[in-house]
Amino acid sequence: MVNYNINLEGKTVLVTGAAGFIGSNLVKRLFHDIRDIKVIGIDSMTDYYDVNIKK
Repeated sequence: MVNYNINLEGKTVLVTGAAGFIGSNLVKRLFHDIRDIKVIGIDSMTDYYDVNIKK
């Protein structure tokens, strides 16, 4: 397990780009490693990328 410098237990974290590769893996890791965390994920669903991939 990784030792974090900041205690995120009981906190709310905002992740931008949550539907992308890095953002989605960060969200998964936060849920896996930290108890009692709330994650708010936002992303831009534009036609530039295939929206079906992000859904």
